[in-house]
Amino acid sequence: MVIVITFLIHWYLTAIVHGLYIHRYRSHRQFYFLRNWDQVFHLFTYMVTGPAYLDPKTYSMTHKKHHRFSDKEGDPHSPIRSKSFLHLLWDTQKNFRQIRLTIVKPQQSLAAQLPSTVISRALWVLLYLLFYYHFATSFWSYLLLPIHLLMLHIQGALINWLGHKYGYKNFDDLNDNSRNTLSVDFLFLGELMQHNHHRSPVKPNNSVKHSECDPLYLILRGLAKLSIIKFRSST
Repeated sequence: MVIVITFLIHWYLTAIVHGLYIHRYRSHRQFYFLRNWDQVFHLFTYMVTGPAYLDPKTYSMTHKKHHRFSDKEGDPHSPIRSKSFLHLLWDTQKNFRQIRLTIVKPQQSLAAQLPSTVISRALWVLLYLLFYYHFATSFWSYLLLPIHLLMLHIQGALINWLGHKYGYKNFDDLNDNSRNTLSVDFLFLGELMQHNHHRSPVKPNNSVKHSECDPLYLILRGLAKLSIIKFRSST
């Protein structure tokens, strides 16, 4: 039971830092952090994602390429151009590594130099293994371990796989295959309104209808009221 509860908490914390910090902030700059909250959230993102941590700058470059070539030649993660979900997951990581090699090393800072070496990832894996060894009550509990270790990558691949294959469209002027997949969006807190997002990528609220709800936007509004962030455009 401890494993399952921890897994669910970790899933939603990953969904929050993925959607809020890496995607909406670092990739689309829908808002900006006041004072030093950027570094706080970056460190929190690193601690939550652990062995699956992705350099936000590389993620941003990869994701902008996805929007520029959405579902066409050059898209680094499109289900239209992948044979299967696993193939999409592999292609995304391959393209991410290729883009990472083109980035000039950023200036030294706490936010830019969080450890993401092979050794640091191995230590994260060891920490997760020790946790499972201590709390797992059956062999079946270990089936969650691979998902636990790769949770950020798996969530990103699922968002692109589901959000560009299944669901509905609100607009007819988009020349891509993005969809709103509300049936399972409760697992991704608003990130599966992909069609709405591709229509207005700088808009912090992904919902456009009364029947649509963007939980991450509600969190952002709360952070704005606490003077942690400030929106860049009208919400």
